[in-house]
Amino acid sequence: MRWVAVWAVMMLAGLPALWARDDVKAEPKEPEKSKVAEDVNGLITAHQKAVSDYDQNIQEKLKNAKTDVERSKIYQSRAYPKPDETMDKLWDLLEKNPNEKEASRTALQWLLNNYGYDDKGQKGRVRVLDMLIKHHADDPKIGLMLNRLSYLYSDKAEELFRAVMAKNPAKDAKGSACLNLGKYLKAVSEGVQQIKANPEDGKRLESMLGKEAVMKLKEADADKLAKEAEAVFEEAAAKYGDAVLYKNPNTMKDATVADQVVGELFEIRNLAIGKAAPDIVADDLDGKPFKLSEYRGKVVVIDFWGNW
Repeated sequence: MRWVAVWAVMMLAGLPALWARDDVKAEPKEPEKSKVAEDVNGLITAHQKAVSDYDQNIQEKLKNAKTDVERSKIYQSRAYPKPDETMDKLWDLLEKNPNEKEASRTALQWLLNNYGYDDKGQKGRVRVLDMLIKHHADDPKIGLMLNRLSYLYSDKAEELFRAVMAKNPAKDAKGSACLNLGKYLKAVSEGVQQIKANPEDGKRLESMLGKEAVMKLKEADADKLAKEAEAVFEEAAAKYGDAVLYKNPNTMKDATVADQVVGELFEIRNLAIGKAAPDIVADDLDGKPFKLSEYRGKVVVIDFWGNW
């Protein structure tokens, strides 16, 4: 009888848990990846494995190398895995399946990351941007891809930002596009100033951007571009200030367009070349307080550094 009673108590204790299960909603399952998405991931993973295997093989051989000559021979003994074949296969998938949004985003991002700065790489990036403009300007999930394009000296990048602002239904995507358009115009303005101040920098940029792109930079008006960037940042704050860009991994808080606009506008208005430097108050090496403004009219070198 004792065992029967214990069993009955255990059953009664367990019933509420069983009833509670009926109220628990099953967590939504992630949608299954399409065959195209699986193929894209497979191609990228295969190339990444080839690179990893190459690195491991080289590192293993370097353990026994004793001179620079031996190390040089080891690096020359095996060619680094080139992405060309993977690129060709990804493009084949992209052109046959332009409406596979997720797979396309993954492939196009990888292509952008892996194109070099030679003529083939420049043409490849233009091809990627053309496809993004044609098939992804209205994609609500394109926002994260735009962040790495704002420092790309390319008319196509600007065209993509404006296309997303015009066609995309998602506020977060529009906000990202507007913010990155401002960053792009600001970066181009700074590039124009750099080339005009140091012509040698223009020659070095030709190897990365091509002569035509550098000629456009030389002919551009840096001040006009900076003013346009400022206006775009103001528009971003006014229309899309609360749009979420990403979640800060340290604070786990949403980073918004407004958060970034504050810093960008401060830099344009206060830290650009030709602006009066903001005042700095600190102690000198002897512990005496000083202000940067006390040295106005003199040549001053400021060295910022720190340890983390």
